[in-house]
Amino acid sequence: MFLSKNIIKIIFNCFFVFHFLSSAEAQTWGKDIGYNALIEELKEVPEVDLKSIIYIQAEDTGWYYRKGTSEASEPPDLWRESDFNENSSWQIGQAPIGYGDNDDNTILNDMRGPSVNGSEPYTSIYLRKKFLVNSLDIHPRLLLRAYVDDGAIIWINGIEVARLHMSEGTKTYDSTAQVHEAEWESIIIGKAKKLLNEGENIIAIQAFNQSITSSDFSIDIELSSCPFRVSLIEAPSSDGSFLPETSPINNPPIEYSFNGSGPFKGNSFRIKTTNDSLTYNSSEHALAVAKRFFSNESIVSWVPHVDVYSASQWVYGDYLRTGSSIPPKTEESFVQNHSWISYGYNNETDPSEIDNIISIHNEAIRRFDYAIFRDQFIACVGLNNGAETTVPSILASSYNSITVGNTNGSHSQGQTVSGIDLGTGNTKHDGPGRTKPDIVANDNSTSACTPQVSSAVTFLIGVAQTKKEGNATLPEVMKALIMAGASKNEFANWSRNKEMP
Repeated sequence: MFLSKNIIKIIFNCFFVFHFLSSAEAQTWGKDIGYNALIEELKEVPEVDLKSIIYIQAEDTGWYYRKGTSEASEPPDLWRESDFNENSSWQIGQAPIGYGDNDDNTILNDMRGPSVNGSEPYTSIYLRKKFLVNSLDIHPRLLLRAYVDDGAIIWINGIEVARLHMSEGTKTYDSTAQVHEAEWESIIIGKAKKLLNEGENIIAIQAFNQSITSSDFSIDIELSSCPFRVSLIEAPSSDGSFLPETSPINNPPIEYSFNGSGPFKGNSFRIKTTNDSLTYNSSEHALAVAKRFFSNESIVSWVPHVDVYSASQWVYGDYLRTGSSIPPKTEESFVQNHSWISYGYNNETDPSEIDNIISIHNEAIRRFDYAIFRDQFIACVGLNNGAETTVPSILASSYNSITVGNTNGSHSQGQTVSGIDLGTGNTKHDGPGRTKPDIVANDNSTSACTPQVSSAVTFLIGVAQTKKEGNATLPEVMKALIMAGASKNEFANWSRNKEMP
């Protein structure tokens, strides 16, 4: 399927209807970094609602809380429901609620053992707070931020939405958490329209300490719709550069943000990777990709926030956490762009080394698909260049991403390890080594084609969010829309071979 400029022509009617016009320029516009023909067609900036709605703010007042000296209700889950009435065992306080670390507004002097003045210590507390939602303000993804020491389970309208530093299974009033020092953590809640009600909603929390003698305890949360953000994941250049624009400081801390300039005026960059092997300068590759994706030369110059990762660190500690026992980090962005590939191997590579590489790739793919499903974002992944290449397109083998190729067929045709029969044979590539593109675009490389698709997806999400058509932003729906809307009539006798991709 070929991404033509007219995929961006949208008419929303009732739910959503997409209107696509034919174009004589469809095979040429992508060769311009700014794809000028498309820009000309979209001179008027689309109406896009970028504001984030805060439902519950940090340090909010009016929290009902109950000390965990016994179960909060009978049956034990009744207290999580909206129509539950708090009795005299419940108190009202301001978050954070806790003791011991000088960061709490409501102090629990009697939580820690041994007992004081006859009161029994306890390891958990129950919290409830109602919040109102306008039907027009139900965004597709919620951002739940939690500040917890040590653990918590969180429900919205009786449905569990987060479990932080707690083992699986039902917990009681005297359960305990894993050891965890307080810090703000983010959780994405997808498909919010199925979770929130118009009008009154209830958030319920059971927060746990790690032991009856713990030195401290805290709980606070913040609930909002997700701010509009995209992510750029880039392989560093030979000198370690991976940013679209050079950082104002040489050794920025993690999460350092700065405002863009020139083609990125209006964009705010947040650095998500810090490493001694990196330099924080602009790379030519990142610059070219970013110009097509979100610059003021693109169709989504209104994108306010951009997270930037180095690809190697993204695969490991900074995001996917490949090789660890913990899940991937939370992805706040709506769209990820991946214009990078892995290192390759051939028949000269030691079979045991190939086995190890395949094992890493398999885990990365599984984690990637899991993260997309969990956090409900869209990932656009470029195939590797060259029809005869044997370099593996790792993320392109995922099921939940959108895989991008080039209209001229100069991308991987399936010559991965499963196709050339390398390795010992003891370690299998997950699946058949699928490398066919879901969609193709026209540019000088797949690195350049992929941000075109990312930009189109971002545009559609922005308009859908503004039109309050949250279902259109679901990954599986957006993938279907972008593929269905792509022109299929650019080539006669459409096929999947490299001569007529």
